[in-house]
Order: sequence, then structure tokens, then C-alpha cells
Amino acid sequence: ARAGDTPARRALFLRHAGTVNRLALVLLGRDQDVDDVVQDAFVEALSSLHRLREPDAFSGWLRKVVVQTAWASVRKRRLLERLGLRRAEPCAVESFFEPSATTEVI
Repeated sequence: ARAGDTPARRALFLRHAGTVNRLALVLLGRDQDVDDVVQDAFVEALSSLHRLREPDAFSGWLRKVVVQTAWASVRKRRLLERLGLRRAEPCAVESFFEPSATTEVI
């Protein structure tokens, strides 16, 4: 996997995907960003394999990457909420239209 072997990287992903997903769920709860955190953590980990000194420590190292990625996601979300660029709660699309609007207008 360190040498860029795609099947080896795929095997690492398949072996650790469940653990990474569960950890992201524990850290973020049922959040819309969980899938993004999982993906970003694997991208970071697989592109940084050269920094892993002890290959046997991959699992723990990967968990550290997930925690850092989740924390970055939380910080980004909070910043966007403070700037008014992201709502804390999902909004209903219907709230953007007048109740009397016809489908042609929508």
C-alpha cells in the first residue's frame, strides 16, 4: 500500500472501513458529515502512508487521523454557522416559497 499498490490500498480500506465509520459516528453522532469525514480520513491516511513509521501501528494511526478529521469538520461547521453560511438545523425547502405559489413559479 505504501508503494501505491491499488489492490493493497483497497484491502486496507475494506479491512478498516467499518471501524472508521463507527468511530466517526461516535465522534459526530448521526450527522450529515459522517460520510465526508470517513472519506476524508481515508484520503488523508492513504496519501500519508509514507509518514507511518511502524506499519503494524496502522490501525491506531488511522483512528488518530479520523479523530483529527472529525475535529476539523466540527470546527469548520461551527465557523460556517457563526458566519451564517450554514444552518445549525436543516431547513425545509418549502420555507423559501410562498404557500400560495403555483408550481410554475416554483
